[in-house]
Amino acid sequence: MHSRDPGFARPIAVLVPLLFTLSCGGGDGGTSGPTPNPVPTISSISRDTATAFTTPFSVTVTGTGFVTGVTAAIDGNQRSATPLSATSMTVQVGSLELGTAGDHELRVTNPEPGGGTSGPRTLHVLPAPPVPALDSIAPDTATVHGAARTLHAYGAGYVAQSRLRWNGFDITTTHHSGTHLSATVTAGGLGLVDTVPVTVFTPGPGGGTSVARSFFINPLPPPPAIVSLAPDTMRTGGAPETLHILGHGFTPGTVINFNTVDQPSTPPITFVADTEVTIQVPLAQLTTKTIALVSLQGADTYKVLQLLPPQVVVTSISPDSAALGDSIVFIARGTGFVPIGGDYSNTLVRWRGVILATEFLTDTTLKVRIPNEHGLAGGVVSVAFVNQGDTDTSYATFTITRPVPVITELTPASDTTGPGART
Repeated sequence: MHSRDPGFARPIAVLVPLLFTLSCGGGDGGTSGPTPNPVPTISSISRDTATAFTTPFSVTVTGTGFVTGVTAAIDGNQRSATPLSATSMTVQVGSLELGTAGDHELRVTNPEPGGGTSGPRTLHVLPAPPVPALDSIAPDTATVHGAARTLHAYGAGYVAQSRLRWNGFDITTTHHSGTHLSATVTAGGLGLVDTVPVTVFTPGPGGGTSVARSFFINPLPPPPAIVSLAPDTMRTGGAPETLHILGHGFTPGTVINFNTVDQPSTPPITFVADTEVTIQVPLAQLTTKTIALVSLQGADTYKVLQLLPPQVVVTSISPDSAALGDSIVFIARGTGFVPIGGDYSNTLVRWRGVILATEFLTDTTLKVRIPNEHGLAGGVVSVAFVNQGDTDTSYATFTITRPVPVITELTPASDTTGPGART
């Protein structure tokens, strides 16, 4: 039978496998199914930090496997996405994310076939900054027309966007920390005597302006000058005494001129403060000169130190009495006696208002002679001793006694009583 003819069966056996192969697409002329999309990955985003309540913005997402139809979501909420290439796309960060401080997850998803969702990238939304606090500024004073200086501000709540304001105007600011800012105040900012408000400003959202602190621009100090001396009177002849020279603008190099006839050079100067210097006045060398002129080197004004002679103190006079009509000479002993001579002062002795002649023996001894015509009245005399130019007077008493009457003879030695008596 033909059906059993081996020659007929062989072509059928070859045809069946061929048809199966073609039906499965195994031949060159067949068609295949769609290629699956890859699962995308994210390697970075162009910005991963923002501040709450700021304006929405776009981030560029970089990764692999981005295909047509790729989408993006933040915290599971779909966001507008624009593919740029297989490795780049932009995603809009919206007000929903920016309205809540915290961490938010960004993922991208490729559509089917295949496809899938990437791992997350975190977007950090920081709280809005507080109103900055300004506790202090340093320095807080300067002199008008001074050089530029760095102004430091200390407080709290400072962020990178915070800046110092000088008299209401922003100045270039360096952010050191959340509690420290600094900025340069130019010389032009110190051009007027003024009180300048300094604040810290942080732009919104949040932020605001701190309370103001005052920066004082002071006028130029007056030139150095002597205002007064303390004390302004000294007695010569004694131990050195401290003279306080009071004024303003003094420095450790201030030079004081101390001029008297006896003291041509100024004693060493001690700087105390910008308002005071002192010198030790060598009173023993100044004898009895009446004044010293104290001036600041280079200045045309001076202050006068009144130099008084030593104070006279009389301890005794000897003798301290005489009879009426006697020639009177006594020795006065004490301290502070000044001789008559080339000086401006000498010790004056007054007897009943009249200046007497004196003989200077030592500064503790005087010899005084009373002219006869001034000793004709009896009684106790207050003798005044004072150095010329001084007002402090010392007193001693001298007594002039009247002689006691003595009857040595009566003439006649006797007489009778009755009428006709004789003298």
